[in-house]
Amino acid sequence: MKTAVLMATGAVGLLALTVADAAYRVRDWGAADSEVAASLPGDELVPRPADVQTLAVGVSAPASVVWQELLLFVAPSPDGSAVEPVPGDVVRHLSGPRHGFAEGPLEVVSVVPGRSLVLVPVGPGAGDVRGFHVVPGVSGRCRLLCRRRLAPGGFGRVVTHAVEPVAVVLTRLLMLKVAERAEIAARGGEGQPSARDAASR
Repeated sequence: MKTAVLMATGAVGLLALTVADAAYRVRDWGAADSEVAASLPGDELVPRPADVQTLAVGVSAPASVVWQELLLFVAPSPDGSAVEPVPGDVVRHLSGPRHGFAEGPLEVVSVVPGRSLVLVPVGPGAGDVRGFHVVPGVSGRCRLLCRRRLAPGGFGRVVTHAVEPVAVVLTRLLMLKVAERAEIAARGGEGQPSARDAASR
């Protein structure tokens, strides 16, 4: 009996270490050191986070185009056009139901048009902050960042950490989809992103 308990305890411990390692490896996926260290809108809402993640992708499209594509994923209107959200709006499908990245509900906390959109979960996970940020670059390029600050707290946080690697991967996929659509839109809606564009992410 004791052997079985020890084996079960060891298995749980190994699983926890595996999840923690996976979460650590993807927590700043694609982000430069300067982006990880940067102060971004929404950071002040969780001043002492349990964890901070910064994801980033490079986009070969102007910031204004990327912003419009991001809004299409966040708050698409019935006719498919981009809608500028305002604080207090509730987003029930982060990427729009037709794109397959269902997540929500999330409340819009702040918006800097063309630059930043800060969201917080409604219900489980309340207190966490997620911000999408478009950072203009040079030569018609920009960077799309997602900053998450996870609030400390109890059993719910343990569950959240357990699924965190999956959440990071889904967010990364969403950002890549925004980047792909923005690059197509920047070329007038023709073709697919080039291999060079994809490699630059």
